[in-house]
Amino acid sequence: MFALIRLLFKPPEIPRAPDEIIDWRGSTLYFVFNAIAVAGPFLLLSFLPFWHAILVSAVFALLLYTLACKKKTWETTAGILLVTHAAILLSLPSPSDFLVLLSMDICFVLFFVRLFFVHTGHHIYFSHTGFRTGRLSQCVLAFVTEMALQKGVLQWASNHRDHHTWSDTPKDPHTPKKGFWWSHVGWIMSPKYADYRSTRVLRDFGQFPEIVWLDRWYVVPPSILGILVFLLGFAWGGWVGGISTLIVGFFFSTFLVWHWTYAINSFAHVFGTVNYKITPEDTSKNTPALRATAGEQNHNNHHRHEKSVRFALFDGEEDWAYPIIKWLERIGIIWDLHEPTPEQIQKGFLEPRTT
Repeated sequence: MFALIRLLFKPPEIPRAPDEIIDWRGSTLYFVFNAIAVAGPFLLLSFLPFWHAILVSAVFALLLYTLACKKKTWETTAGILLVTHAAILLSLPSPSDFLVLLSMDICFVLFFVRLFFVHTGHHIYFSHTGFRTGRLSQCVLAFVTEMALQKGVLQWASNHRDHHTWSDTPKDPHTPKKGFWWSHVGWIMSPKYADYRSTRVLRDFGQFPEIVWLDRWYVVPPSILGILVFLLGFAWGGWVGGISTLIVGFFFSTFLVWHWTYAINSFAHVFGTVNYKITPEDTSKNTPALRATAGEQNHNNHHRHEKSVRFALFDGEEDWAYPIIKWLERIGIIWDLHEPTPEQIQKGFLEPRTT
């Protein structure tokens, strides 16, 4: 914690360019969304009886801790999920408590589902073309990926490709060397990167009008998702139910997905271990504490093997998205997956290690 506080106040190693400014006024909706996401669950808890609210808060805190704790196995995580659900069902049997449970479940399902598609769609496919797929599947992938409300796939991929090309140099959009806060969230509010589309990404995907349309109207997929989440709660508990599922299920899960994704840009370039030395400037690291991010915590591995669909390369590393991606290959939805050979994995590694 103290290390993080020091980072927040540490002077930037690389000064930001004159056009790397933050549009505070233009970011008003972003701040409002974050405020609703954070304050909403506490407001909803205030309508429950005191001890009910305490129990639900404890359950939610335990689930968040489970997501962040790198020492928990997925079997243990599943056990905690079952126990916490049983605690609510047995201790809080009223309809309002079932509504809280429904909202919480939607939140965590959407958290993992959207992290998977940010990892697979925004990152592996549109940024690095790590596999091939059909045109219809590509369109569906773009649509579902944009439900994470991280702008369009072309804009996301353009900034990310520049991050790899200029990693931790002055041209890197979000290096922590420009300031930890900037790398985590500041650059997102900069007009310089808000509407950027690189010629390399447009060359790969700009010939597909449906992808260009989705990139321009990126608010459509998350808006549809938000409406569906509201309607699910409304069917259970009227307007109160709809607002509850919307705030906790959609707003709060979006907030979690945002900041877990941002953490790869910030934390995974500051805290962790290094398997490969990429360039003299590159500070990418493997950060196991970010294990919920579908393999993205193996960020140094990824910087070494950019096109690989497999991020966990050595014993002891985790990548829960990889088996799902391989399953999609087996049923024929995707093909031509890029994976490094054992020889490529060992090449450039700082010391011999088991793959």
